[in-house]
Amino acid sequence: MYAIDARHAARLNQENLVRLKRLRGKIHGLCDEHERNGLLGELVSLMSDWQGQPPNLRDIFLSEEIDWLVTEFVKRDNMGIGLETFIDFVIRSGYKDEPELDEDGKPLSLRRTTPLHRTVRFKPVTRWRPIVRELFKIYARLDVDYTDESGLGHFHVACMSGCVEVVERFLELGQEPNVLAPETGDTPLLLALSNVARSDVVESLLRGGADPNLANEEGKTPLHVISRKHYIADFADLLFDLLEEKNQLLRVDARDKDGRTPLYWALYNGHEKLVESLLRKGADPNLADEDRDAPLHVICKRCPFKYEMVELFLKVNHDLQQTVQMDARDKKGRTALSVALGSGCLEVAKVLLRNGADPNAVIDTDGSTPLHLICKRGVSYLSTFIEVCDDKQRPLQIDAQDRMGNTPLHLALLNGNINNIESLLRSGADPSFVNNDGSIPLHLALSRGQKKVAETLLKNGSDPNQADARGLTALHVICKSYHDDDSMLDILFESQQLRTKVLVDAKDEAGWTPLRLAVASPLPHVVDVLLNHGADLGSGFAFPTESDLDEIVKPRPGETSYHFKLRVASGLLLVVEHLENKGYRASRSDALTIMKLFDKWQLFEKSSRSNFVDDWFVNARGEIVEELSNPYEHWYDDEEVAIIARSLLMNPSLSLYELIHLPPEEAIRLIAYKDYHEFWRSGDLRELPYASREDCALHLCEKLSRGFFRRWALERRCDVVPDNLNNQDLWRICLGPQLVTPLAQSNKVGKRKRVTNVVIKWERPVRSIKIPKLSKFTYNK
Repeated sequence: MYAIDARHAARLNQENLVRLKRLRGKIHGLCDEHERNGLLGELVSLMSDWQGQPPNLRDIFLSEEIDWLVTEFVKRDNMGIGLETFIDFVIRSGYKDEPELDEDGKPLSLRRTTPLHRTVRFKPVTRWRPIVRELFKIYARLDVDYTDESGLGHFHVACMSGCVEVVERFLELGQEPNVLAPETGDTPLLLALSNVARSDVVESLLRGGADPNLANEEGKTPLHVISRKHYIADFADLLFDLLEEKNQLLRVDARDKDGRTPLYWALYNGHEKLVESLLRKGADPNLADEDRDAPLHVICKRCPFKYEMVELFLKVNHDLQQTVQMDARDKKGRTALSVALGSGCLEVAKVLLRNGADPNAVIDTDGSTPLHLICKRGVSYLSTFIEVCDDKQRPLQIDAQDRMGNTPLHLALLNGNINNIESLLRSGADPSFVNNDGSIPLHLALSRGQKKVAETLLKNGSDPNQADARGLTALHVICKSYHDDDSMLDILFESQQLRTKVLVDAKDEAGWTPLRLAVASPLPHVVDVLLNHGADLGSGFAFPTESDLDEIVKPRPGETSYHFKLRVASGLLLVVEHLENKGYRASRSDALTIMKLFDKWQLFEKSSRSNFVDDWFVNARGEIVEELSNPYEHWYDDEEVAIIARSLLMNPSLSLYELIHLPPEEAIRLIAYKDYHEFWRSGDLRELPYASREDCALHLCEKLSRGFFRRWALERRCDVVPDNLNNQDLWRICLGPQLVTPLAQSNKVGKRKRVTNVVIKWERPVRSIKIPKLSKFTYNK
């Protein structure tokens, strides 16, 4: 039976040998990648089926062909083609690569690219290390160090792949241990540490004469490489011990091309044990890199929450009686303390403060101190910072000003952190400091609507009458803001019970009082409070002009068109009502100013006339002419709009839906300006579908201002002002020098019948006629 199997195996091997020779003949005729893959696959299949000892491959292949096959298998290793099968077959065949020799028996050339070189180029280290170990069984001549075009030699490859036996054999045969890889300038020791990093290879190289101080083109020494890799940090002790045994010095402060030392990289990567070893071996704790980052900066930038590293660093230096420069600055002027605070790590900052860091040092080119930085970030540990400084008896410059003149209190106000503000005030911060822009802390709080902050400042001595560089007092600031909030004023007026009477009629450098600013803004609630606190409506008050309103009345950042239009229309007319209720007599000039603002921002409804039977309109020349009927569907006819409008209240007795369908004259009687303004403040307009919001806002603007426009149209003493004119028509009447109106028909004109135009000249209104107040005005047909 055994003899039969042996004969069968011999016959099979003979067939495979024929196939192998046939496949060898195909090597030089391969045209494309597909054919190469097919050839390699056939070889693997053949070698897998081979029984017993493989044939002598030198009888079949040239050495160049073996090199080519190994390289092709290496290149395709990730495709599943059997690299290991092929290499094992070659090794079992007894094939050994031999150099071409000259007449003296020496290799003709050492410049040769072998599969060993190509393997370390193609594969990641985790994959090529075992392959290289096997390939060295084929390319086993270690008295010959083949180098490729870049100068990388077999000795370099052995060091890179951690083949300790190969490395030791190379050294025994006289290999130079410091031969550089020209491409990078790496020594064999650097290559060993940078790749597989086996301690036995490192030890063999060091004992074989490798220089641990040689650097590559980037300035990296073996200590740099060790410090940058966490898993080989223990190699430093091996390095120190071997060099101590050989009585050889090690450059612990060697710098790479960026000026960084091994200590820098050990700190950067958090190698606590290595940091201590380097310091105890003489590393300088203050050496900075090209960016002027000292070791303390590195800790605070890279490991801001590892306060243990800071403690270790400072403790070891204390034990060694080495001085650490606690306030060294990087290229941006920052100290380690400011870097720690900027990273939000209070624990590191506390360690630095307890070890002598200056809490008042200017930490950047902006002139900021650590207090500025904390307040700028708005973090909540300011009180702890102050306590640590108190414990260490390090007085803080609580009112230090940066380059912009800001104190820490200014920056705390910008972030609105009430805890930080209170901590600063308790520590003696002066609330009256003015920065370079003329900003006063109280003004910053009021302009941002920070009620609690403003109240705290006033209780701690802020002067409500203090003026900034433009003459603005706290009242001016409120009246210039976006906040129509009477509670902000209440805070000011309540503070006068404690110290100072608020000057309600103070003027800024332009001569504006707070009241005039509030009227122009317009802020009706603020206006009402100012009037109730005695704001002057006499000779000291002037209604804003057209140019004033053009400058002040603008959409706020992010404000929608419909929101802006309803705010301005309701706010302006409610302001006028408040003024008239306190005795102010609005002039025609005031009315025209408001009307021009309506015209500028298009606060007129464009599609409302056919809601009410309206046969007339006023053209651009001030002529009343007949309008032909042109019915169309309205935005408020939408079913969804109707459902939502029924649920929204304009006042307790009237819904938005009901208001929309009321005639303008009836709406004047049932709803006040205040109701419109409160509807705007509620934000209920956003409940409507987006496409209807603009139309609804314009419709409300039209209705709320109808009485105002009609009042001033009647002031022109026109003989006839039809009730069904819209606001834009009434506006043209107020502007026009003459009005053309049909008289003969007594205001009754057929739908398609043209009328005879009769010119009616304007007359001045009789001065003795008393014009009713806007809120009380009613009309009679």
